[in-house]
Amino acid sequence: MKKLIIAATIAIATLSAGVYFLFFYNRVNSNFATEAHIRFTTFERFDDSRIEFTQHELIITDEEDLAALRRILRGRTRPGGYGCGFSDDESIIMSNGNRSITFKPAQDGCTIVRVGDSDLYFDISRNQRIILNELFERFRLAVPHN
Repeated sequence: MKKLIIAATIAIATLSAGVYFLFFYNRVNSNFATEAHIRFTTFERFDDSRIEFTQHELIITDEEDLAALRRILRGRTRPGGYGCGFSDDESIIMSNGNRSITFKPAQDGCTIVRVGDSDLYFDISRNQRIILNELFERFRLAVPHN
């Protein structure tokens, strides 16, 4: 009987650890966010020698956009050093007023997202990358130009 209890305890502990590693380990999740800030840069060319860059940060309030971002900006992170280029200048901050996470999509268009300034990254699908690109482009077009 004692061996059965020990075996059952080991089985339950192993199963619990497996569930944890399968569903929760190294996960980043933006479901807590009630708002998002999108950062991007626009430029205006005045002539061959002068280009003016402007940094923008806009708040995303549309619930449909927020829901799409919550679905995209979650995943299992892994450490890495990727040469895709990541910048605060092109980023999304998911927040609820008390907690926030910055996500930096790769600047070369690949499907990798960096979590803040950490050494943690996660993959998104090609379709999710297209949605992010469209979101950034929609907000770029909404900014008034001189």
